[in-house]
Amino acid sequence: MALVWRNILMLVFAHFVVSQRRSPIRCGEPTKYPDKHLLKKYLQKAEFNDGEKVLYTCALGYEPSAGSRTSQCVHGQWTTLNMKCQKKKCNALGDIENGQYNQEGRSFGDKAIAVCNEGYILRGGGVRMCTEKGWNGMDPICEVSKIICSAPAVANRQIQPGERTQFAPQDIVNIVCSEGFDLIGLPQVTCGRDGQWQGLPVCSKVMTCSAPAVANGRIRPGSRVYKPKDSVDITCSEGFDLIGPAQVMCGPDGQWQALPECRLKRITGTLEVCVCVYIYFVFSF
Repeated sequence: MALVWRNILMLVFAHFVVSQRRSPIRCGEPTKYPDKHLLKKYLQKAEFNDGEKVLYTCALGYEPSAGSRTSQCVHGQWTTLNMKCQKKKCNALGDIENGQYNQEGRSFGDKAIAVCNEGYILRGGGVRMCTEKGWNGMDPICEVSKIICSAPAVANRQIQPGERTQFAPQDIVNIVCSEGFDLIGLPQVTCGRDGQWQGLPVCSKVMTCSAPAVANGRIRPGSRVYKPKDSVDITCSEGFDLIGPAQVMCGPDGQWQALPECRLKRITGTLEVCVCVYIYFVFSF
């Protein structure tokens, strides 16, 4: 019986060995990397034999810096690729006459923005990019600016003595409002490269409150005109009671907020006694 079992085990083992030889372990698609790509000839294959090798190349804009380009199928697994890729570098950009470049860097994908000096404007493309073949585009030209800004058009502002009527880009003017007007916005404006003033403010008429009219009341401090947020204290004349707040504020619309009133005091008790005494004396005599 033991001999029979031994023969069975030998047959099973032999079948396993033969099946392994007939069905070798394969690898699926090779590992994908963001900065590396398989050569085109491997892209159509879904399976690879044990021991088979594939080659990688650096992605667009990258170049090899170290390591092997090869990965191998070993027992159903791809070996780790130790190839290193780094971004390509572009040459340093030359100077721009009457301007300069503001650069992010010189690696693939970086940008360089051309900026002209004050009094000059840009002609041509102002942005260049580092590509796999170097900087794209051409050096721009900075030419003398012919753009001007006229005097800032802000109604109700003060015109300073000797103020110019034409301004070049980057010139700055201080805006001061005429008396009775408040400045809404920033006091300094800059002539833009397009000949337009940037962020013009507004001179808005100041709303004021006249002295509050409270009959039989007194106002402190006294004045003919009050500005928004000014406050006054109100007291009533003798014989009157204050109904409402004792302090009021001038509102932004030129109206006093919640004015009180002074009402005649009510005399109770004393009046009733006087009437009773009067009636007593009248009917007694």
